[in-house]
Amino acid sequence: MTVIIGERFELNTEPEYILGSGGMGTVYLGVDTQTGQQVAIKQLLGSVVRDRPETLERFAREAEALRLLNHPNIVKVLATINNDPDHYIVMEYVPGGNLRDYLDEHGALPLRRTLEIALDVADALTRAH
Repeated sequence: MTVIIGERFELNTEPEYILGSGGMGTVYLGVDTQTGQQVAIKQLLGSVVRDRPETLERFAREAEALRLLNHPNIVKVLATINNDPDHYIVMEYVPGGNLRDYLDEHGALPLRRTLEIALDVADALTRAH
């Protein structure tokens, strides 16, 4: 099923659009209808909020923390949307999967590349804290 949220972002909840999921919700590949760019849309389901109201506070804190960060190695928040009963964080989409999946498929990285990634992560963490 495809819906427009925030009058701008196309969200398709079909399984092939799922980028990941966790305890608070699901992240989908979406589209910014104004720019045509792909985005990541994290959805916090109303049922989760109803069962555990504290998750909405956590979700809002996560969105605000990400919004305040400006670093090339940290995804940018484009919008937060409250479509009662569901809530969304729309972020830039970074293609390519995650490091764990890459390592599972290709094995260990060369030392030089490992150090480059570690420095990038450390730089981002320094900015975040």
